[in-house]
Amino acid sequence: MKDLIINKGRDGNEVFPFIKLNVKSGVCMISGSSYMQDPREFFKPVIQWFREYTSSIKGKLTMIYDLK
Repeated sequence: MKDLIINKGRDGNEVFPFIKLNVKSGVCMISGSSYMQDPREFFKPVIQWFREYTSSIKGKLTMIYDLK
């Protein structure tokens, strides 16, 4: 399993948050602004990462949210 880092930034009129999910430390950070047309599609790999982490690693998770 690998860390997940999404740093898409700004794409036209849409704004995407910075996401860093760390396998080794269990620290999960989501920060910035989140104004996109299809949040389900954007967060799909994040949900998949959490599913895989909780089924295979089963470690402690620390969530850090700083959404504006």
